Amino acid sequence: MGEERRKTKLIFTLICACFLATTTIRVQAQDQSGFTSIDCGSTEAYTEEVTGINYVPDTNYIDSGQSRNIAASYNGGSLDKHLGTVRSFPDGVRNCYTLRHNVNTVNGTRFLIRARFMYGNYDSLNQVPEFDLYIGVNLWTSVKLDDASSVTTVEMIYLARLSVMSVCLVNKGSGTPFISALETRILDDTAYVLRVTGSINLVTRANMGSGSKNRYRFPDDRYDRIWEPTEWSNGVSYISTNESVYINNGFNPPKAVMSTAVIASTSFGIVDQSSDTDEGSSQQYYSYFHFSEVQKLAPNQTRAFNIYLDSNEFFYGPFQPVYLGMNTLWSVNPHFTKRYNFSITGSVNSTLPPTLNAYEIYTYNAWPQSNTNVMDVEAMDAIKSSYGGGKIWQGDPCAPLNYSWEGLNCSFKEFDPPKIVGLNLSSSNLKGAISVSISNLKSLETLDLSNNSLSGAVPEFLASMTSLRFLDLSNNNFSGTLPPTLVTKSNEGSLTIRLDGNPTLCLSNTCNQPKTRSKSSVKVPMIAAIVAVICILLALVVVFLVYKKKIFRGGPDSTIIVAGFHFGGSSRDILKQKQWFSYSEIIKMTNNFQKVIGVGGFGTVYFGFLDDIQVAVKMLSPSSSQGYKEFKAEAQLLTRVHHKNLTSLIGYCNDGDHLGLVYEYMANGNLEAVISNANAHFLTWKDRLMIALDAAQGLDYLHNGCKPSIVHRDVKPTNILLNENFQAKLADFGLSRDSLANEQEYESTVVAGTLGYLDPEYCRTQRISEKSDVYSFGVVLLRIITGKPTSVSTGDTQIHVSGWVEQLISTSGDVKTIVDERLQGEYDINSAWMAIELAKSCVSSPSVNRPTMSQVVYDLKQCLQMEIANNNGEGHTRGRNAEASSIFLPLDTDSEPSAR
Repeated sequence: MGEERRKTKLIFTLICACFLATTTIRVQAQDQSGFTSIDCGSTEAYTEEVTGINYVPDTNYIDSGQSRNIAASYNGGSLDKHLGTVRSFPDGVRNCYTLRHNVNTVNGTRFLIRARFMYGNYDSLNQVPEFDLYIGVNLWTSVKLDDASSVTTVEMIYLARLSVMSVCLVNKGSGTPFISALETRILDDTAYVLRVTGSINLVTRANMGSGSKNRYRFPDDRYDRIWEPTEWSNGVSYISTNESVYINNGFNPPKAVMSTAVIASTSFGIVDQSSDTDEGSSQQYYSYFHFSEVQKLAPNQTRAFNIYLDSNEFFYGPFQPVYLGMNTLWSVNPHFTKRYNFSITGSVNSTLPPTLNAYEIYTYNAWPQSNTNVMDVEAMDAIKSSYGGGKIWQGDPCAPLNYSWEGLNCSFKEFDPPKIVGLNLSSSNLKGAISVSISNLKSLETLDLSNNSLSGAVPEFLASMTSLRFLDLSNNNFSGTLPPTLVTKSNEGSLTIRLDGNPTLCLSNTCNQPKTRSKSSVKVPMIAAIVAVICILLALVVVFLVYKKKIFRGGPDSTIIVAGFHFGGSSRDILKQKQWFSYSEIIKMTNNFQKVIGVGGFGTVYFGFLDDIQVAVKMLSPSSSQGYKEFKAEAQLLTRVHHKNLTSLIGYCNDGDHLGLVYEYMANGNLEAVISNANAHFLTWKDRLMIALDAAQGLDYLHNGCKPSIVHRDVKPTNILLNENFQAKLADFGLSRDSLANEQEYESTVVAGTLGYLDPEYCRTQRISEKSDVYSFGVVLLRIITGKPTSVSTGDTQIHVSGWVEQLISTSGDVKTIVDERLQGEYDINSAWMAIELAKSCVSSPSVNRPTMSQVVYDLKQCLQMEIANNNGEGHTRGRNAEASSIFLPLDTDSEPSAR
């Protein structure tokens, strides 16, 4: 073929392993650290005798379905053990396995995922079913089995973007779905690279030169790909070598496969293969051809050939394989055809016939459907955790379109992730209070909680749900008084509320006796409306008198800060709903500044009492111009952010030259003081995880719960405060800045923060983003895990704690050398490993490889859940219960993970 013709054909990538000795392979031979092997329906963990693969039962990955055994007549001979059991799903349309990726492998790592199915007449019906298999919210394939004894294996390769993946079986009315085994494997970064989003589904992976029935997988293949033997018709022969083939590229097929090959009968002969599509329509195919020259050629011998697709479409050539080397030919662009076939033909100057060792064929599987909005997913997970079972809520809440969770109504708009707009939990046997997590469904328009046993007061947060238009609370056990804001919204017509069937619920404070309302919507009586108006007028008069008093007490020279501007003259109460204090009140409150409890970003912090309530008072240093800017930033921020893991602002002082902020008092000081304490062994591993989770949730709120998002810029242990129950709250927002909404853009700033916790990338670029906070939090997490300061002494040198951890992982791989020795080994090893990996991912470089704080929160919940499970929910904690939800993919608890 001419040079011009080759230039116009497919773009190809040629990987010659014999020349790429520097290629990094992440998964080592015999190492199963990148494996997840689930025997569906099994009740025990075991090691498969032939492969040595460690299988685990599926109970930690799914909470529905039935465990069944295949019929004895089908379970015998050389059948793989994991095919002897199945999990079937007679109930529900969609049932999903939840798989949790390792924290340092998300967002850019390729996974192989394989599902296997053998019916084996497990249900004694002798009717082979047909059903759909989904990966997340997108269709993977339709599972069709030939008969009861056949084994169907489906496999795909995809690029992970999220730390959690669901595999869902969908009943489409053609029999009960079931599954025998589910497996995932981490692949090398350089293999199977695509230019498009989605996955590739395996059509064929063939060992060409075996000439036998040998099938290869792990441990011959480090990624546990299954290489099936291929039978050939006349016109070909087999060659092999006893020499070792040098393999060192990202595809890394087994040496046993690459040491054999098939060759054509003549030098110009043809090696070809074809495959029909199931659908009979055009498909996008990706081809991977693996070559190794296994014959030592004489000086006058040459082997060169061309590769064609569809018999006449040139793919590449002339190509000469390398002796005992490894070559993979592949294209980043797909090949479109209805009937796939390829042929390899000897070139004009070749003296030897063409050869082929192995090949892989995949079809492209587009993923058009987006996952549900992340905040909605997290909210629904929390709601599910609060109210427990009853409904089969698995996989993505909204998608795919026809399989949303029962009781949900979702909005699907082009290019936007689905959002939850309706939640119907009527007659769901709910008890207790309304879950506060419902307030995180920001797009919710209708909420039906009727006909349950919910009790307590109707929460105020329902009125703050700006999208809510319909609320049904009828036929429950609510008591107390309906929040006035809800009454107001009902009167204005912006919200329809149903309350009948709550005999002890009153519409206003004037209610003296229980009332039962029969009307479907709240209709406040005229008298109540008049009373409400009078109360409002009286309240305004009181506020006006108090306001005048505050102005007088503040003095004519008072200065207030609002939205970045200074208003001279009389004070204005811009810290809405925050109490104003005169300087004399501050002196009395702090007993003339008697007890210093800390130093903040812009001044000293004093202990005080407001009536009988302990408070912390932070006063601005008069000589600090930078402190004034930080005071202004913190005052402005704390008026608009409210979260259980952020310190609460009670009031402020703006009296002449005296500026100060009054906070809730945190009885147990800051995290640095606690973790540095020589006697800090009382802070258990569970305590540490709960503190880390608290801080992460506060930071996640700043990043994702505020619009625009807020970057803290000074996350460190001294800015993490602990209350009397050791609940952690972020503090000191003087350096905080608004971030741009588009995470691909950054705002240039003057670098600010604390050495050791300061993001090196931020220092270098002076561009701020949420990922800078993630780095700082990663260092904090290392501080919590190790008990070490940011700078660790190693002989005559000092090294950052992150580097120190990396050294220990690479040398000993022993978690006990990393975790704070004061814990004396009292922690779940898998939980500790996961926390270490999470911290490592947070401090990784470049910043794009770091997780979001939402991912960090999720991972810490899994760490905590593992620790709780290990101790059966027991163990010493400092006065509160842990929050843990979701299902985690646990490591093998029989042995400690090897070094990463």
